[in-house]
Amino acid sequence: LMKALSATGPGTNAPHWAFQPIARPPLPAVKQPEGMEHPVDRFLQAQREQHGLTAAPLADPAKRLRRLSFVLTGLPPSPEELAAFLKNSATDTYEKQVDLYLNSPRFGERWARHWMDLVRYCESHGSQGDPELPMAWRYRDYLIRAFNADVPYNQFVKEHIAGDLLPSPRLNTALGLNESILGTAQLRMVELGYVPVDALDDQVKAVDNQIDVLSKTFLALTVACARCHDHKFDPVSQKDFYALYGVLASTRPGQVVVDSPALRSTNRAALAEIKASLRTGLMDAWISASGEVPAKLRETARRKDEFNRLVREREALSLRLRELEAKARQTLSPQKIASAGSLLPEPLARWDFENDLQDQIGAMHGKAEGGASLRGGRLVLKDNASWVVTAPLPINVREKTLEVWVTLDTLEQKGVGPLTLQTPDSEIFDSIVFGERETGHWMAGSDFFRRTRDVGGPKETAKPNELVQMAIVYGTNDSITVYRNGAPYGQSYTQGTLTTFTANSARVVLGKRHLSPGIPSFLGEVEEARLYNKALTARQISDLFSAGVPAVSPETLAAALSPKDRKTWTALRSQIASLRTREAALRTEHPTEKRWEEALSAAAKEESHPLHPWTLLASRQGDSFRDGWNQWADRWKQELSTRREFNRTNASRQWTLREDGAKQWFLGDPGTRARTANAGEFSVETSGDRVVRGLYPSGVYSHLLTRKEPGVLTSPRFKIDTANISIRALGEHSMARLVVENYPIGAGGIY
Repeated sequence: LMKALSATGPGTNAPHWAFQPIARPPLPAVKQPEGMEHPVDRFLQAQREQHGLTAAPLADPAKRLRRLSFVLTGLPPSPEELAAFLKNSATDTYEKQVDLYLNSPRFGERWARHWMDLVRYCESHGSQGDPELPMAWRYRDYLIRAFNADVPYNQFVKEHIAGDLLPSPRLNTALGLNESILGTAQLRMVELGYVPVDALDDQVKAVDNQIDVLSKTFLALTVACARCHDHKFDPVSQKDFYALYGVLASTRPGQVVVDSPALRSTNRAALAEIKASLRTGLMDAWISASGEVPAKLRETARRKDEFNRLVREREALSLRLRELEAKARQTLSPQKIASAGSLLPEPLARWDFENDLQDQIGAMHGKAEGGASLRGGRLVLKDNASWVVTAPLPINVREKTLEVWVTLDTLEQKGVGPLTLQTPDSEIFDSIVFGERETGHWMAGSDFFRRTRDVGGPKETAKPNELVQMAIVYGTNDSITVYRNGAPYGQSYTQGTLTTFTANSARVVLGKRHLSPGIPSFLGEVEEARLYNKALTARQISDLFSAGVPAVSPETLAAALSPKDRKTWTALRSQIASLRTREAALRTEHPTEKRWEEALSAAAKEESHPLHPWTLLASRQGDSFRDGWNQWADRWKQELSTRREFNRTNASRQWTLREDGAKQWFLGDPGTRARTANAGEFSVETSGDRVVRGLYPSGVYSHLLTRKEPGVLTSPRFKIDTANISIRALGEHSMARLVVENYPIGAGGIY
């Protein structure tokens, strides 16, 4: 481009002076050559003499030092510097002071600011929302280091335009940084919105700005006019403009690893060696343990059958107990129980807050956090640092019902949850949520709204101290229904699939929709909260509202029974407690069996699980087992055939990353091609007592050796000409995002 600029420009008949090669003209003759310390001074003196001007007298040393200090560091000289400078009478004092300031860290800070103006340095993108530009400060510090290190200008230019592609990048061993790649950060400093209406139009705006900055900064030219036509007085054509446009538009914005290769390779050899030893150790352990699998499966099945038998026995006794208690309730409150019309369901856990935070059914006792307190038989939550966390679930829970009786201090509170079931890390939760998407409305909250939909219920109108019953039913068919005061609230819906909250892990939170930082607390009072490990019917929800709260104490119920019924009631409670103890023993006395139980529980619900056939056929023998196996195998053969035919007729395969298609993709750093890993690879767990969680099929993975490097896998460009895109992937805290003209579609992605 510079060679072209030195030629005759379009529309001109002579070379433009600004585009001529640098020449060294002869020094002009002057009448007073005294004091001409530099050749440039001769040219200045010649012009002064031509115009009858005289030079200003030489500034005194103090002024010269002050000017020098401001020019090179942006700061005035310190009193100590000034005194030392005036005291030194050596002839090279000034030159040494120049060197001193050039070697000062303040020099880079001063002159980096000028360069930051040229490239329009920014730490946010402007436009709607003014989104932050993460890590912009790294480019600022890069400039300071570059000026202080006196990086050659040609290297400096290369780093700004293609620092991520240099075969021999400039490395900072002291900081462990790849300096060259940081230079490209200035290309991202453009106006950028969230999701524009026209992504291509917004790309044109961004790339046009990049070209404008590059040309002004490195060519001292404005070439923006060439977007529409050839320049008239300099050799910049429209073809040149769009050639550069194509280069910039073909790149993608993103965060990259700036660590030096040496830092990134630290411990990699040791990690590879450890993983190889783990691979061998796991192989030997699995081969050794494989002979125990049949016995483990049989023992786990026996324990499961025994556990289910105890549950059935306890539920039968619980039904008899509720029948007796219904008689007592009829005596105590005939008008309420008559309206209920049926026996009330038994919750898995219930908190009535009469005297403490104890679970009145089992052992999911609560612990107050922050300012949570009890008053008048209620849990009082009066600030954004008040909540209760319970002990873990005693059993796995999938389909369920959450029920809570509350008063609301204000109807303007947003995104609060009086009752939540969540995993310990808050990554997965289901919650009764108020005011998150729409002020004054209830909904079923969930992680990333995976199981959430606006149900269209009316705006809340409860007055202060008015009790409201809220319940959400999560059905076996993944349906979700919200209820208010015994009646459906909005429309029932199905979105996503229900999550199984595991025993000894998941727990209930009262007062927050989940426990991640920054989540507000529910402001109000909780009269009673209940968790059911079943999906209640609409009639049962209505009955619970009709029965009301507070619940009648066991002592009051016993006193309302006849002596004979009271004796039976006492015996039933004792038997139920004994059965619960035996159930707990089956869960806790054999911790080594826990994973077998978890695996079989998952297998029972997932047809593609390798142990699913065992969950179906474990109780069969002989011909019955053979027939069942053949039926299952035949059904899956037909299912696979149907699926393959559907895929063949309804979809075309774009890439298969377990084969050569991976070579077209990029992984992590720019220019790094993805490589396919063989089937059987694994990632070592970094916490807990598990070494691995499973073996991977053939594919591309970013975390086989370490999870500390970014796992951004990027496809080549392609044209979207279908209504649907299907992706098969695995990951943790990950997502797949469809990106159009460098803009991700939607507010999130495919999680």
